[in-house]
Amino acid sequence: MLCARSSLCEQFYAGPCRGFSLLGSLARPLLPRAHAHYHASNEVGFGRIAHPLSSSPEEGRGNVENTQQFVEGVMGPVNRRPWHDWYPMLDHARAEILDQASDVLTSPSKLAASLHSINLKIGEYFASKHYSTYSLALNDVLADMEAKTGFHGPVRVLDETLSAEDFMDFVRTGAPFVDIGVSIFHGSQTHRLQRQILVDHLGHCQATEVMKVIATPGIFRPHPRDSKRHLTIWSELLDSAVPFNYRNNSAHKVRDIFSTECEPVQTNDLYFPVLDGRSAEWLQCLLVSAPSDCFGLLTRAVSEEIHRAARLDEIHHNIFATGLERYHPDVRRAYKGFGFVLPPKDIN
Repeated sequence: MLCARSSLCEQFYAGPCRGFSLLGSLARPLLPRAHAHYHASNEVGFGRIAHPLSSSPEEGRGNVENTQQFVEGVMGPVNRRPWHDWYPMLDHARAEILDQASDVLTSPSKLAASLHSINLKIGEYFASKHYSTYSLALNDVLADMEAKTGFHGPVRVLDETLSAEDFMDFVRTGAPFVDIGVSIFHGSQTHRLQRQILVDHLGHCQATEVMKVIATPGIFRPHPRDSKRHLTIWSELLDSAVPFNYRNNSAHKVRDIFSTECEPVQTNDLYFPVLDGRSAEWLQCLLVSAPSDCFGLLTRAVSEEIHRAARLDEIHHNIFATGLERYHPDVRRAYKGFGFVLPPKDIN
């Protein structure tokens, strides 16, 4: 979404994007924790075949333990942001608030609990209000949760990519938004889900303080590789980069993006990517590829957007992707099922 999102990531992938960690203790490899197990399972993944999306609310209730196991398997090593080093204008209290938020978004158990709770709510809404799609139920679930915690609508639809400055002006309004101006790799509801996860585990007051720190004018730092750009707390906490960038200079459709060259975005001690809840792309990847015994209704709700053929036929430049799409058995299976063109597996 943000122009301020860094194109500085870490190399960890084999094949066209082969690489390795470059610098220091902050820049560790981003191979997910269960990487070795995936290879041994030979596309079974956690010893089970990923099930198709559930066809009824009762079948899609999911299981929080399975959810946590899946989250742990696709999450990378957790590296805290050195807030005081990067943003010296932050006092200790505000840096501590950001650390608390980071701890929530990098906790498999907390992510699993929130996603499971939202999944159950979707089932309740879908059963009682007779929605035609699960995505409509999800939208109303989030809107009601937001209203109860002071993040009132109406929900704004962002249908274009904004500059960092314009986007931060909007964030300061506190209004929830559906982000359809970005590619489906980012997802339209991911930032609403992130904020709800923070509310679940920090409480409304503390989550509000997190958003206030993010929205404080004047808190930014120079982009490490581009003096004409800058990074914000938003781009570090809720819109972090993932390891790969598809520039797509030849203007391929989104469905064909994996047949093009990707770049492992360079990392250093001034910026490093993540594979956890601080990234919209990682969260979207998690949501659409989890087996149905995790949070099947939420997966269906988010996946309905991808199933719209027009979204797969869109053309976007500078698409960020996790790398999981190419080798993780459940993720790869899901993306192939959506209609993405994937090359043969290139990790042995």
